[in-house]
Amino acid sequence: MSMIKCEEVCLFEEAFKRNLNDVEKKDNIPVKLETNFAPNKSKEVQDAKLELLMIIGEENAERYAFYYKIKVAGIFSWYEERMSIEEAQKEIELKGMEILYSFIRTYFYDTLKKAGMDPIVLPPVRFN
Repeated sequence: MSMIKCEEVCLFEEAFKRNLNDVEKKDNIPVKLETNFAPNKSKEVQDAKLELLMIIGEENAERYAFYYKIKVAGIFSWYEERMSIEEAQKEIELKGMEILYSFIRTYFYDTLKKAGMDPIVLPPVRFN
């Protein structure tokens, strides 16, 4: 049983640019993932914010069919009183990234579909 709980998820940023010109590369588009963990400084609340940023393609590159950038964040709490912030961070980064990535998968699919492109289904990922 997990000792963390996702309290809420929020979309912070989403950007999409479609390249309507013929492109050199239609596959092997670079993907970049970044996280940022920020614990709540309050002594009364045991929670933290985890942000997940995903960038697919290159913003000013004409070599790819599209550029996509999304940043989502979640507020995660933990219930084990004796759990240190370091232990909570490890658990949140592992489980939280899976939760946030599932939201990114949905937004990405919907964005490509709305742009009139063939939707791409990002595969599920288990973060270790």
